[in-house]
Amino acid sequence: MSPIHPPFLFLLLLLLLLLFLFLHCSAQSLLSPTDRKALLNIRQSLFDLPGSTFFSSWNFSSDPCLSFSGITCSPDDDDNNFLRVSVLTLGTGLTDSPGLGGILPTSISNLTALTELVIFPGRITGQIPTNLGGSLPLLRLLSISSNLLLGPIPPSLSNLPFLHTLDLSQNQLQDSLPPSLLSSNPSLKVLILAYNGGLTGPIPSQLSSAPNLLHLDLRGNSFTGFLPPLPSTLRFLSVSINSLSGPLPPTSPALEFLDLSNNVFSGEIPPAIFSLPRLSSILLNDNNFSGNLFLPFSSDTTVNWAVVDVSHNMLTEIRRRVWLPPAAYT
Repeated sequence: MSPIHPPFLFLLLLLLLLLFLFLHCSAQSLLSPTDRKALLNIRQSLFDLPGSTFFSSWNFSSDPCLSFSGITCSPDDDDNNFLRVSVLTLGTGLTDSPGLGGILPTSISNLTALTELVIFPGRITGQIPTNLGGSLPLLRLLSISSNLLLGPIPPSLSNLPFLHTLDLSQNQLQDSLPPSLLSSNPSLKVLILAYNGGLTGPIPSQLSSAPNLLHLDLRGNSFTGFLPPLPSTLRFLSVSINSLSGPLPPTSPALEFLDLSNNVFSGEIPPAIFSLPRLSSILLNDNNFSGNLFLPFSSDTTVNWAVVDVSHNMLTEIRRRVWLPPAAYT
C-alpha cells in the first residue's frame, strides 16, 4: 500500500476541519431564534442564589439544546429547520438547593412549544404572566412552587386543554380562585395551591363538575364559605387551615384521604363517611362539629384505617363500633 502523500493529508485535515465548523455552526442555529431570545431574557432576569450553580452551563456561545441545564428540545412542527424548547426546568428540583432568585420574566410566554414548566426551589418573585395560559397551548405540567410569587392566579391558566398538573404551592399568591380553572381544564388531575396564605373567597361551586380531578390541596390559605360538593373522581382532598364553614358536603366514593382540619365546619358528622370503600385517612379535628358520632361496625367496612382524628370538636358522644387507636379520640 502506497503511503499517504502530505498534500493529500493536508486536504483531508482541511475537509475534516470544515466539516467540524459546519456542524458546529449548524448546531448553534438549531434552536428557534424566538426561543433563544426568550432564554436569553430568562437568564438576564434570574440569577443563582449563593450556593447554586444552575446557570453555570448557560453559555450562549453553544447550543442550548445540547448544553443548557434544564432544557429539553423537540422538533418544530411548523419548521423542520429548527428545534423548540419543550421542557424547561429552572432550578435543581432538590429541596436542599438554594435555587434561583430574580423576577419571573414574561418572556417565558414566548416559549410556545413548552409542554412542561417547572421552577423549584427558589426566591423568584413577581406575578405569573397574565397571558401565560393563552401563550402555551401545549402545556401539560406547570409547577412553580416554593418561591415568592405574588398577585392573583391568572384566568388564562383556564385555557390549557392538556394541562394535567398545576402546582403553585408555597408562594404568596392572593385573591380568589378563578372558577374557570376547575371547569374549563378538561385534563386537570392535580391542583396544588397549598400554603399561599392569601388565596381568599369561596371555593368555586364548579369544583363539583371538574371532570377528571383526582388530587386537590388547598391547605394553608384563607378560603371562606361552604365546601361545595366534591367531584366523583376525587381521591385526595386537603382544605385544612382555612376558614371554611357549614356542614360536610356530599363526598366522593373514590376518596382515599380527607383533611378538613382547622376550619369552622359545623353540624353532625355523617356516619356514612366512615363507610366509604377507599377512605383510609380522615382528619376532622379542630372544627365545630357537634352531636353524636356513630361509627360503623367493623363488618360494615373493609377499610384499614391509617388515621382518624375527630378531636377538638363539640361532639357529645362517640360510639366506637370499630377499633381505632384511643389517641384518635382525645
